Amino acid sequence: APAVYPELSTQRLLVMDYLDGVTVGRGTGVLDRLPAETRARLGEVLLTSVMRQVMDYGVFHADVHPGNVMLLQERRGWRLGLLDFGVVGRIDRGNQQDLARIFAAIDTGDTRVLSGAVIDLVGRPPNFDEQDFNRRVGQMMVRYRSGLGGSLTGLVNDTMSMVSDFRMTIPSPVAFAMRSLAGTEGTLNLIDPD
Repeated sequence: APAVYPELSTQRLLVMDYLDGVTVGRGTGVLDRLPAETRARLGEVLLTSVMRQVMDYGVFHADVHPGNVMLLQERRGWRLGLLDFGVVGRIDRGNQQDLARIFAAIDTGDTRVLSGAVIDLVGRPPNFDEQDFNRRVGQMMVRYRSGLGGSLTGLVNDTMSMVSDFRMTIPSPVAFAMRSLAGTEGTLNLIDPD
């Protein structure tokens, strides 16, 4: 992330370090010339960074689209830079733990744990049909049987739709974090489609 110069900044002007590179969105030619292992490493670095922001720090860049991630060539190799911190999310420790349970249940394909984690996160609405909810969670898990299957956006959309159908409400910090993670997927697909 570029360093900020508060002594040069005002309420209307933010002065930061210049990052010499190209955005992922405009860097197709650069990416095409990079070895597969470099692209895989950069994708892993980005995913790890975003997940740590959400799951460890509780403060995260909420707009990690291809125009906000830069490819930076340095003497020691390629790195990534994050730009535009205009949209920042915050999530508390309790919601982080709920998300961790949800991700672990998806990764292991445990429908029972996933149902319980979602219910713990959003609560039970009036006239809640837990059996029908468990059935829907099971159907969703079949679609994502081997982990996320490369479609975090699909998982987020399916989860939001299911929660809405059961008149549940996901806490806004969690919804914001899920949307941020799903948005990161497009950038990751450009960096390393595998």
